[in-house]
Amino acid sequence: MRMADAHQTPLAAYLHAYIGRDQTISFQEYMQICLTHEKHGYYKTAIAVGDDFITAPEISPLFGQVMGFWVLQQWLALKSPPQWTLIELGGGRGTLMRDVLHVLSLVPACIAGVMIQMVECNPHAIAQQRSAVTDVPAQKKNFFPTWVPSSEDLQLKAPYILIANEFLDALPVQPYYMCRGQLWEERVMSDGHSFRCVRAPQPIQEPLPWYVLGDGASLCEGDCIEVCAYYDSFLRSLSACCVEGAAAFIDYGYTGIQRTGTVQGVRQHAYTDVMTDPGFVDITSHVNFTAFTSLAEAQGFSTHVTHQRHFLKDNGIDLRLAKILQQNPKQSSEIMAGYDRLITDLGILFKVAVLKKNRVV
Repeated sequence: MRMADAHQTPLAAYLHAYIGRDQTISFQEYMQICLTHEKHGYYKTAIAVGDDFITAPEISPLFGQVMGFWVLQQWLALKSPPQWTLIELGGGRGTLMRDVLHVLSLVPACIAGVMIQMVECNPHAIAQQRSAVTDVPAQKKNFFPTWVPSSEDLQLKAPYILIANEFLDALPVQPYYMCRGQLWEERVMSDGHSFRCVRAPQPIQEPLPWYVLGDGASLCEGDCIEVCAYYDSFLRSLSACCVEGAAAFIDYGYTGIQRTGTVQGVRQHAYTDVMTDPGFVDITSHVNFTAFTSLAEAQGFSTHVTHQRHFLKDNGIDLRLAKILQQNPKQSSEIMAGYDRLITDLGILFKVAVLKKNRVV
């Protein structure tokens, strides 16, 4: 049971009033409000594009360059369409899109027909993303991205290629605990001053969604299972957009069954309690790649999951490393440090799910 005093951040005051004294809401709803509240949610503030975390594109330009060549390979596999859409979900500071576009600009026929859409709800992030891509050579009027606040707002025509780095981990989850042979929902209670996690008064009556346990594995006493209902709605929305394309989702997560909770709060590069300072803390969970790909297959996608290490190596990171080292010998230590983090430190923790439809092979 998590419990913490919450400083009276603007969102904390809102949540206390919204929940009511000694009342509860589901943890999933609490996480959603903390991250996406219209005015005070974490991903609507400048904090979210500040110094709380560093993602792979900022660790080394090798990451963005490899993703750029992966996008180019998918465009070729789509028979080099003259018109196509490039999408990024949650683009952070715009570093990844900038590096991808630099690679694509090496092939005029590819860059000339691209329409770029970026899904971002944070006005501060949009400003940084707009600045990041301005130094990429423009080939056509529609080269400059357009921004939409949600994946449901995408306006797509086939074909498309999508990239999403650390997007899925921010989708709200609902934890359930196995106790005395039954599953209990985790909820969040307000006492007017602080928040704490409590167990629902009654166990759930309905079975977990079919995709959660995969092959029908049973649960054990003390297990914590996290369910992300947003996987299904997101994949249905993506599938409905068009019938041909490829997508790469890069995130930390697991395959199979995770029997312990993974929800975590991060603030200024340090882990912190998710019950404190709501609106000032990034709340995420490890991605259930088995559930995500099972739902994707149900929507007609072919799927493949691999470790980030293998994905980067399979897509030429070592060739890019050799070239960059040759061009920048005085920066070899810094370049190798970034490479090692991508391949070693994050190479196993992070996984890549590739989804494809129709002609893309």
